Amino acid sequence: MGLTEGQGLEWADRFALWNARYVQKPVLAMGLPTPVLRALFAFSIRLTNWVPREVQVTKVELAGLPTRKIVPAGAGAAQLLLLHGGGFVIGGPGAYLPMAAKLALASGATVWLPDYRLAPEHPYPAAPEDVFACYRALTAEGPVAVGGDSAGGCLSLGLLHQCAAEGIQAPAALALMSPATDLRPKAQKALHDGPSDAILAKRWARQSVIDYIGDADPSDPVLSPIAAPFASGPATMVQLAEGEALEPQIQAGIEALKAAGAKIDVRRYHGTFHAFQIVKSPLSERAITEMGGFLKATLE
Repeated sequence: MGLTEGQGLEWADRFALWNARYVQKPVLAMGLPTPVLRALFAFSIRLTNWVPREVQVTKVELAGLPTRKIVPAGAGAAQLLLLHGGGFVIGGPGAYLPMAAKLALASGATVWLPDYRLAPEHPYPAAPEDVFACYRALTAEGPVAVGGDSAGGCLSLGLLHQCAAEGIQAPAALALMSPATDLRPKAQKALHDGPSDAILAKRWARQSVIDYIGDADPSDPVLSPIAAPFASGPATMVQLAEGEALEPQIQAGIEALKAAGAKIDVRRYHGTFHAFQIVKSPLSERAITEMGGFLKATLE
């Protein structure tokens, strides 16, 4: 007999799932003003998660953007550009610093966490422009891995198309956690009509995408990365929660990367939720350790 949701998990994993379903999701569904939601999201994450002491965090500018530079003890030459999630409208270095710091420790890489512009104040193409500028600045020093969760995963995949269009080297590796891959109306309808997700409030998710796209064409492959074939397929790890609402489009992204020649390590985690790596729990720690190991092996 297979495990049902929550069975076989440590109590902290079960609490994280409970918190996602009965605290985080209802807050997202409340329709609060975006600045308030950003502050609540960051506060809720930092209340239970913290930055390990074995990293050095400095506030710098990268391509003109406020950025956290996170250097782990014993860091080598490897670099990771980490793009936070949050539906293109919330998130930011404040909320994502603990996860970024743990990933720096697990990978041995210096992690750059930029505060890219968010919708609705700054719709497309603001965020991809910021991401591309940061990537170009970092590649002047050597190869760079790129990754992120949810919206950050979408921006990471969109960067492949930006690199191809500009004729510059693709990322050395991709570290993707529950990446969104398709913002076109058909995919968004399927997401809205599909199974419920433990953390994604569907109305909020749909409005966030609308705010981000603005007047742009959602078939633009920088917006919907699987709308066009990838020109290259870097070594990639993809992590997702079993049964999460984005699973169909995540799987479509995996197939598109394989078609471009990517060697992909796919990890599915039972009894958790979309982009769970941001919280503190044993399952999250395990996933970050596994992602860090992949990056260390790939970037050496």
